[in-house]
Amino acid sequence: MLLSQRFAPSKLRNAHFIVGTIALVIFLATGQYMYWWHGHLHGMDNRPRLLFRSAHIYLLWSALLNTVLGLYFQPCEVKLCRNWGLRCSGTENRVKWLF
Repeated sequence: MLLSQRFAPSKLRNAHFIVGTIALVIFLATGQYMYWWHGHLHGMDNRPRLLFRSAHIYLLWSALLNTVLGLYFQPCEVKLCRNWGLRCSGTENRVKWLF
């Protein structure tokens, strides 16, 4: 396999990068939302404050994970490995929107 073929961007790689970039923008927007509309979450009860912050951190983690996958993802040559990789990537892309 040629080096240019091995590192050619795939559709899944591009999808991970785009979803990760969008999630990073949403992470920044939710941070601004908490800053401006909830006043740094000061004076808020512990439960809602921890809910806001944990969802914010989970969104950051999934955005960074997708961005890194978008930069470095390489499909596996073995069919079973490739199928599991595609399933895991699809699941990871869908799960972040639950938060």
